[in-house]
Amino acid sequence: SGEQVEVEIQSDYYFGGPVSDASVEVVVYQNPFYHYWFPRRDYPWYYDDFEQQRSRYYGGRGSEIKREKLKTDSTGKAKLTFDTPRENYNQDYQFTIEARVVDSSRREILAQDTVRVTRQRYYVYPRPEQNIYRPKDKVTVDLTAVDANEQPIQTEGTVKVTRDYWWEIWIDPRGREVQGEELKQLRERSDVFPPAPPRGLRPWQLKFRGYQHEDIATQTVKTDAEGEAQVSFTPDKEGYYHVAWQSSQGVDPKRDRFLPPIKAETYVFVATNATTELGYRHGGLELIVDKDTFRAGQTAPVMINVPAQDRWVLFSVEGDDLYSYKVVHVTGTTKLIEVPVEEKHVPNVYLSAAMVSDANFYVDTKQVVVPPVEQFLAVAVKADREQYQPREEGTLSILTKDVDGRPISTEVALGLVDDSVKYIQGDYAGDPRQFYYGQKRGHMVQTSSTLSLRQYARLVEVNGQLRDERELAKDKEQLRNVDQAATFSTDGSINASRRTIAEFGVGRSGAPLDEISESVRVADKAMVALPINGRQVHSLNALRPAVAGAVPEPPPPGQEPAVQVRSDFRSTILWLPDVKTDANGAASVKVKYPDSLTTWTATARAASTTNQFGIGDTSTHTKQPLIVRLQAPRFFVVGDQVTVSAVINNNTDKPMSVAPKLDAEGLTISGPGAAPVEVKANSETRVDWQVNVTHASEARLKVEARGEQYADAMEKRFTIFEHGIEKFVSRSGKMRGDSVAVKLDIPRERRADSTRLTVQIAPSMATTMLDALPY
Repeated sequence: SGEQVEVEIQSDYYFGGPVSDASVEVVVYQNPFYHYWFPRRDYPWYYDDFEQQRSRYYGGRGSEIKREKLKTDSTGKAKLTFDTPRENYNQDYQFTIEARVVDSSRREILAQDTVRVTRQRYYVYPRPEQNIYRPKDKVTVDLTAVDANEQPIQTEGTVKVTRDYWWEIWIDPRGREVQGEELKQLRERSDVFPPAPPRGLRPWQLKFRGYQHEDIATQTVKTDAEGEAQVSFTPDKEGYYHVAWQSSQGVDPKRDRFLPPIKAETYVFVATNATTELGYRHGGLELIVDKDTFRAGQTAPVMINVPAQDRWVLFSVEGDDLYSYKVVHVTGTTKLIEVPVEEKHVPNVYLSAAMVSDANFYVDTKQVVVPPVEQFLAVAVKADREQYQPREEGTLSILTKDVDGRPISTEVALGLVDDSVKYIQGDYAGDPRQFYYGQKRGHMVQTSSTLSLRQYARLVEVNGQLRDERELAKDKEQLRNVDQAATFSTDGSINASRRTIAEFGVGRSGAPLDEISESVRVADKAMVALPINGRQVHSLNALRPAVAGAVPEPPPPGQEPAVQVRSDFRSTILWLPDVKTDANGAASVKVKYPDSLTTWTATARAASTTNQFGIGDTSTHTKQPLIVRLQAPRFFVVGDQVTVSAVINNNTDKPMSVAPKLDAEGLTISGPGAAPVEVKANSETRVDWQVNVTHASEARLKVEARGEQYADAMEKRFTIFEHGIEKFVSRSGKMRGDSVAVKLDIPRERRADSTRLTVQIAPSMATTMLDALPY
């Protein structure tokens, strides 16, 4: 907060090369931001409901704080800066940057991205590989350091591992401290704790309650360029282990003060099937599941935690039916059980626990995902080259494997589509794995108790009177708060609600397109991507890095370069729904690229005879050193005078002198021909012509650009429409005599025999109304 944000707008053509000297209008909007982070998942559609606590702001675009007009430089870049609030009033912000880029062809492309401005420079998220370990197992915790924009942070911090255990110290009515084993035995002997004091003595007082810490290890850890690090340790004995990160943010230059340190924590449990006590306390009943995802056939370790010893828990596996249940006797406060994960639990199941304790009813439920990975295929698509010339032939290789990496013979639907189409229309056919297996079961089993409908009182005798234990506990708590004011140590107590591990880590966690109208064709469209702070965090499939491909050889000195007239601009160049991979899971397909200069996306969707599905894709490019692009309306109208343009792109590293030329059939070109133009290296130039539309027919335009070494030409056909009147002109009225005159405005320039007059006469208005009633 308070820093200046630098935004870079990068504009590139799909065929490669920057959109230079383009007009850019940028608008910045401000909204509140509430931070969240979730780990990335292999099958994200199964975890949407896990992340329901994701903060969302429904305030629309927010308030506009800046609007500016810019120009892109020779590399297609434009830069914008704006200030952020210095006084943030304990609020983080999200700024939406919207950019509209207009290139020399007068086409406008819109893109947007967000940048978040926070009081904290970065965040660290520790995530253990498992939640439950055995003694002598190696415990591994992954650390991720990112800022609010999810850019990785290289930083150094200290990781401290401690074994935490719950500890209480009580003062009995005679003023003696009671703790440890003595306190444990006293609790076991007492029906109610603390017991009533003898007459005339003061009641039991709580001196300390919280976690004590046994130091296990302290390490200095550095995150790498991806913001990732890993820390590990080997616990010797069972227990409740706390892993805490701390690092410095440095000095805030705006306010000349140190920023508070970055802190993060997580927990793991180390236990055996014989464990009865871990020194961990959690209010009520709690289930700890080792992981949130298992495969069918595996065993899921599940820990049941209760608030007091000797409790009975009804444990069940549920979903749309009650799959299994059993009563578990928890002799201490912790019990580790193992739950077999079966095929019937696919794709998800709910583990539920219910307990009655001290006239209270407790329930806890955890969801476990069991993805049908045996039905998922790995599909790889690879091209023999990454860049081609128009009309060149390429080869696409497909490889299909099952989830265990074994080759499998499948049928593949393969499509090769102009990537720029995705700017205006997403793919109708998504991931077949999600389509066929993405539906999860709901939790249809409910467990209830009469204890949930009515509160019961536990009466205890105090000084000869029966008191409700709950009311008595409230009175004691008030006294305890007074006594604890001077002795309570926050360093010695970490509330269990601060656990971030929970049960799930950090606890927050085609069809052919040829039918597309010419009006939405964007084969040579420019695309805008918005990299924030030097790193592109959101890309609309803009230009990928240029690679070495087939480049035409320049002609010998004195000889003009050959011209290939480009006229095939299909959006979909390949659609094969029945490609079959062999026993090695391999298949190859030949493809001939059309005349479009763009990025192409090949998508393969595979299906096996045993209902296994998968998806894979790759991208290729078609590009030339010199490109000429025809810019004209989608149709012409008789009587118009229209500007037709040629945009010449020089994709080489040297300036180029180019002679442009326009040929027209069905249209009349006004004025003399265009003179040669100088096109800078990796830049573009536009040449304009005026054409007159004189008669209805079909028009053909061919634009040509010739340099010393390279040449290009492009041809398209257009429809010329008549300049007509309204299709239907009507007049109505009433005849008061035996005749009436109706005046119609019909242009004298109309085409002969193209006009028809129809007269309808009715004896009264009622006839017309009655005829219309059925409708």
